[in-house]
Amino acid sequence: MSKLKFLFWLCWGYVAFISLWLMLRILWFDHPWWLGFVTYLAVYLFAPLPLILVVSLWKRCRRLLFGLTIPTIAFSIFYGVLFLPSLSSRAQGAGDSIKVMTFNVFSGNKDHKGIMRAIRASRPDIVGLQEINPKLTTALVQTSAKDYPYRAITSPTPGQPAGVGILSRFPIETATAFPLPGGRLGIQAVLRVNHQRLNVVVVDLLHDPTLKTPAPQVPSVATEYSENKVIEIKQLKQELLHEGLPFLLLCDCNLADTSQAYKQIAKFARDSFRKVGWGFGHTLYLKPIPFPVQRFDYIWYSDGMVATEARVGQDRGGSDHLPVFAQFKLYE
Repeated sequence: MSKLKFLFWLCWGYVAFISLWLMLRILWFDHPWWLGFVTYLAVYLFAPLPLILVVSLWKRCRRLLFGLTIPTIAFSIFYGVLFLPSLSSRAQGAGDSIKVMTFNVFSGNKDHKGIMRAIRASRPDIVGLQEINPKLTTALVQTSAKDYPYRAITSPTPGQPAGVGILSRFPIETATAFPLPGGRLGIQAVLRVNHQRLNVVVVDLLHDPTLKTPAPQVPSVATEYSENKVIEIKQLKQELLHEGLPFLLLCDCNLADTSQAYKQIAKFARDSFRKVGWGFGHTLYLKPIPFPVQRFDYIWYSDGMVATEARVGQDRGGSDHLPVFAQFKLYE
């Protein structure tokens, strides 16, 4: 078999693989666990597509080009909106404009000056922090007092040695910690944004543990993780909606935007980056890879406001996550 013919069949194998994944996704979404693992890597499934398209056009392989419409359409559905100009960014609300950031600062991070540098680069009015340990809390409270006179931070628990918190330029009327699976805590606060009230929730959701689990235990661990994810999302929905106010969810969600959990959250909240951001928006670094590999950090919002800007920060301040920034107009 010639090299060209081998490459031809390899390309058809790629089309068949993507088609099979899409069919299984329609049937089971990201269950069982191995299908969920493929879902997490979905963006990389399309990495060969541009090269295969170019070669197919060069060699004028019409049948292959027809087959490649399947992965091309799939990529457009999953990610096409992230590379189009957003008309929403031109929308004008009648109320206040607010700038918001979510930032997983990494529990082992000791560089509080780097964290504040990353925050001040975008000058947000409200900052949601994840993985903030007690020593870092003390340092950040001291260095941010002038910029953010209002704050609410959870205490560590056995299941969550590093907590979550809110730094705010606006007064915090109430702040309550609430339980999540795995002994973790989220925080729900009502802020007074001039003459309007805003519900803000900050969480660091469960990591998928299957990659660090011995093979024989993976099915049971994956099942437990899926069940806990359902509980987390139900709890989030309750905390976001029970006040009856416009809300923001500042979240290290630990999930891909192709996952079933993402789709469940999207039923009651809007992803600001998907609305007005541009690009893949990856925020998570994994050693030794020198660039972010996945989008785990989100700013979700409700009716009662419109997103006018969303972007990923450039300075991670010693963390393994990049911060995410968004700007909103609140409606009267």
